[in-house]
Amino acid sequence: MIYSLGVGLVIFIWTWAHIANEITSRKRCHLVDHWAHSGNAGLAYDEFNLVDFKDHYWRVFFFRSARVLYGPLLQGVWDHTSNNVNTYDAFWWRCYKEVYMKFARDGNTIKKTRSYLARGFALPNALMGSGIHLNEWLLAEDQVAPPPEFSMRDGAEEYDQIMQTQELMEES
Repeated sequence: MIYSLGVGLVIFIWTWAHIANEITSRKRCHLVDHWAHSGNAGLAYDEFNLVDFKDHYWRVFFFRSARVLYGPLLQGVWDHTSNNVNTYDAFWWRCYKEVYMKFARDGNTIKKTRSYLARGFALPNALMGSGIHLNEWLLAEDQVAPPPEFSMRDGAEEYDQIMQTQELMEES
């Protein structure tokens, strides 16, 4: 009885391991086939290469969504054949390039952000949900050091003095 239960468990685990392998293979092939529709194929390719097959497989094997492993471009084509790139306005791309891309691959902030993205949040909202203050990040990028202020008044005053001296010399 116990032996047959053990054999049944081994068969179940072996079967599930092969099913998880098949699910992982199909999903990764789907992402490869559709990353051109993500809005930027080069960046989607980079996002894809950050996740290896093994990480994806183990998420599936333990009944967890592997979607959280991927970035916003690939999450956009996760269940679809194309991404609604029209919703990616200039602000979205600024958030992606100037904030999201600066995180470490395995940092907690990036994991939280991807988790929010997997739940359907837009990238700016997911970043804010992860504790990022977008206004501060993007303002810091916008703030350029003001040009050095040369004392034009001093030069103008000096010029006026020279002109007055010349006029006095001409009058005398």
